[in-house]
Amino acid sequence: MKKLINQILTFVKSIWAKANKEVKETAPLIIKVLNELKNVNESSTGDAIDFAVTSIIPGTWDNIAMASLRKFLKKNLPSMILSLDIANGAANIEGDINKANYILSKVNLAPDAVRNAFYHSLCTMILAASKDGKITWSESVLIAEFVYQEINKQK
Repeated sequence: MKKLINQILTFVKSIWAKANKEVKETAPLIIKVLNELKNVNESSTGDAIDFAVTSIIPGTWDNIAMASLRKFLKKNLPSMILSLDIANGAANIEGDINKANYILSKVNLAPDAVRNAFYHSLCTMILAASKDGKITWSESVLIAEFVYQEINKQK
């Protein structure tokens, strides 16, 4: 068990080391872009998104595509922005334990969709790390989902 915990910690530390610089540089810009996209999506019709979609898609299909796109953006942009805000905040914190505490405190206050995505990704990461690269990320996702579904069947 101790070996598994050390493997997980080593894996997480390696991810932080690689991602920390990139997150510090890119997260603020991405957050700004996504917030602007969210504002455009929530604005009235006739905006740049409408123009792009109606120019590409002929006939009445553009209305269907626009409704679907706006629904997708309205549902997903807030959690994407929140996730990036959490990553951006963690990038400015020193020490792995402090970063983990910060992330967990933010995730626990987040909406269900963000919390579920975080824990799903964490489970997948732990599975991949525990097998020393003998299973792929995709296989880890499938295993995590299978086990989750089996546990829910038993409830």
